[in-house]
Amino acid sequence: QSLTPIVAQHLIDGYGWRQAYQMLALGWGGLVLVLLLLFFHDVGGTGAQAKLARESGGPPPASLSGYTFREAMRTRPIQRIWGAVAIGSIISTGIAVHLVPIIVDTGLSRGQAAGIAGLAGLSAIAGKLLTGALIDRFRGSLIPFASFSLPAIGMAMLLLPAPGIWVTGLAVMILGFAAGSTTQSQAYLITRYAGLRSYGAVLGIASSIIGLMLGFAPWFAGK
Repeated sequence: QSLTPIVAQHLIDGYGWRQAYQMLALGWGGLVLVLLLLFFHDVGGTGAQAKLARESGGPPPASLSGYTFREAMRTRPIQRIWGAVAIGSIISTGIAVHLVPIIVDTGLSRGQAAGIAGLAGLSAIAGKLLTGALIDRFRGSLIPFASFSLPAIGMAMLLLPAPGIWVTGLAVMILGFAAGSTTQSQAYLITRYAGLRSYGAVLGIASSIIGLMLGFAPWFAGK
């Protein structure tokens, strides 16, 4: 997220936007494939734990608390979480895809816009880390509420007439921070309201909503 806008701008300048997209796709897809093959192995699932317990003669793993997936689908707080994820994803993804043109519209050059857009990735990392630390220390919905509300501040700053490079950079950092923060917040809210019994399935629905919005939001925001 931090490097791609800058790399993309250099590739577009050197090869045109069509080849730039192909190069980015190849680099991203190749990197992820290597990571998946080398480092992603399922060794901690419930089935693996039960098998390990049988082989070692130890007690079976304790059943997890919370709703079944069908119960979670009918639970109002879970439906609200999914709805919040959908709305938040439309906003964050719609802005992220069009961020460089939006920054250019504030009066900056494309090179400056690409550099500022890279701040969103660094801020997203900070948002994940800080939100996770705060959630460990403070319970309740205040932190998730703040996470989902932050984009409004960043967008309001971008609406200022001729905001300049510093205000624009701060606005982008707020938007990036919020994007990272909401990811942590949704995971926390699902554990709190759905429990761990069907956590993977409930979180999978939230992730699928994000994936759906990745396809819909850029078109919607462009319109």
